Amino acid sequence: PVLCSISAYPSTLYHQTVGLMVQLSLYFCALSTAKGMRLNMKTNMQKLRGKIVEAGITQEAVADLIGVDRSTFYRKVKSEGISFTIGEVHKIANAIQLTQQEAVEIFLGN
Repeated sequence: PVLCSISAYPSTLYHQTVGLMVQLSLYFCALSTAKGMRLNMKTNMQKLRGKIVEAGITQEAVADLIGVDRSTFYRKVKSEGISFTIGEVHKIANAIQLTQQEAVEIFLGN
C-alpha cells in the first residue's frame, strides 16, 4: 500500500494553514498519489481573484510567489483553475493567506 505523508511548511502562517493543508492533502491523497496531480474541478476564480485583490497583490506577484511563469498562471486562471496542481493550491493559499474555510470554498467548493 502507498502511504501519504503531509510535510509542514515552515512559516509564520503554519498554524493558520495546517488545517487546510491536512484537509487538502488527505483529500487528494485519497484520490491519487501521483506527483503533480491536477485538480479536476472548477476553482471559484471570481472568489480567488477577489482574495488576491484583498491581499493587496497582483496576479503577477502570486505567479512569482508560487514559482510559476506568469503566462502559465494567466492560462490557468483563464481555464478556471482546472489545471492547478495540488502544490500550487497550497502555495496560493499561503501566498494570499487564505483561511481554511476560504481555501475549501475556492478550491473544493461546488
